[in-house]
Amino acid sequence: MVLFYLHRGITLGDVFRLSVVWSLTSLIAEVPSGYLADRIGRRPTLMLGAAFMLVGLVQMMLAHGFFGFALMIALMSISNACLSGTEESMLYDSLCDQNLEHDMVGQSGKLTSARFAAKMFLPLLGSFVARDLLEWQFRMLIGLDIAFALLAILVLSKLKEPSCRTVSVGIRMDIFRQSLRTIRNQPWLLKAMFSKTLVFSAGLLLYRVYQPLLTGYGFPVVAIGLYYVVSRGAMFFSHRQAGAAVRVFGPSRVIMWTAIVGASLVGLVLCLDLPWAVFVVLCLAEVAIGFREPPFSLAIHDRIASCCRATAVSNLNCLKCVVDIPLMLLAGRLSELSVDYLLAMAILLCVFALVVFPMRRQDFDN
Repeated sequence: MVLFYLHRGITLGDVFRLSVVWSLTSLIAEVPSGYLADRIGRRPTLMLGAAFMLVGLVQMMLAHGFFGFALMIALMSISNACLSGTEESMLYDSLCDQNLEHDMVGQSGKLTSARFAAKMFLPLLGSFVARDLLEWQFRMLIGLDIAFALLAILVLSKLKEPSCRTVSVGIRMDIFRQSLRTIRNQPWLLKAMFSKTLVFSAGLLLYRVYQPLLTGYGFPVVAIGLYYVVSRGAMFFSHRQAGAAVRVFGPSRVIMWTAIVGASLVGLVLCLDLPWAVFVVLCLAEVAIGFREPPFSLAIHDRIASCCRATAVSNLNCLKCVVDIPLMLLAGRLSELSVDYLLAMAILLCVFALVVFPMRRQDFDN
């Protein structure tokens, strides 16, 4: 994606500034989208998110320069706001229908892994199609994404709304205030969101720099596509084992060690000068940091009532947006100096999360 931005006249610094556009839009859209999910239902909100994704992809086909891509990013951010918290809320509610909420970590891992399924092979195909970085090649790939967005809308229309989400009209009118009361009465939710956000931002930095970093080491476009396939394939298989990992080691240990291992591997990337070693270690760092997400799921959703779950998660995501904005502005400035500064920033974010917002075993005891 970064190579596509560069092809359309966007600099690496602009890529991080576009991330600020994403966060600002999310800050505006998160709470209304969460309220919609609790008010009108999970399925209609998911379909709305897929529709915004479709419009965003059409805009991507047409966009040139910073402002064209800023509009595209805003549309995709609204789509993500509709999808992100709503997906997990629907999953947890569906598990509650079957008295299987204790399996939330494993099912959340499988949900996350499913997002990587298409990404395992399509990017490699894309790297072959767009190996010359020509305009028609990029347009062909965006056309494939548009086709998948249309398919997503069709699939989402077939989903069944969880029955345990049904609440009285009186409670529905108080959804937003109830979500705020939940967060106020459960301060651990804020601590968990800070911990998640800081390490997620470290992973986002790695995602933004891997293409220019590997290009700087002389890797061709096809090899960069292979990197994406290998890293997303590893995430696909590892996330499917998230439930087993949490059962064996416990969520607090998984959360702690994934951040430690991820930060250590990024530090190793800074020390290495062998292209293929950088390729492998950077890939492992992304996988380790990405594996940190599912262990949070059960503890977060178990603390929030179904009637305001999506709204409360959206309120927490607003905190993520607030944190992201200064971080991405700083990253945009650092990217104009050296990619190494971005890797160092990723390490510091992981360390800060571990020291200031540690996740302890008792936080996950029922």
